Amino acid sequence: PAPLPEFLGLTGVKGGVVPVWSLSALLGAGPDHDLPRWMILISGRGRGEILALAFERFDGHLRVPREHLCMPSSEEGDHDARGTVRIRHSVRTDDGPRGVLDVTAITDDIRRRLGLSAGKDDETVNAAR
Repeated sequence: PAPLPEFLGLTGVKGGVVPVWSLSALLGAGPDHDLPRWMILISGRGRGEILALAFERFDGHLRVPREHLCMPSSEEGDHDARGTVRIRHSVRTDDGPRGVLDVTAITDDIRRRLGLSAGKDDETVNAAR
């Protein structure tokens, strides 16, 4: 259990217990109206931690070369209400530009708000790309 409103609960993955967080709430869009239908697992290499980000809609998956990423309109990236950078890059698609979530910033913000260290040695796998 966690004292943050973005925390949805726990799920089991490969015999372990994994905390599940609302991605829309973490991005500042408010709580989900219904339980989210999708989730991605994020693995923190340095600590062996896993967490899940849950969301309602999944449009698809893109694999793009790093050189196709560009900075969003603001050089610092898009921030949430607490000033945390959530999108550092965007990519142009056939449907228009899409933001690329900075999963490391999201997980570091969760850890910071829970009073845990968000060390730079813990590179979080960006599973949202």
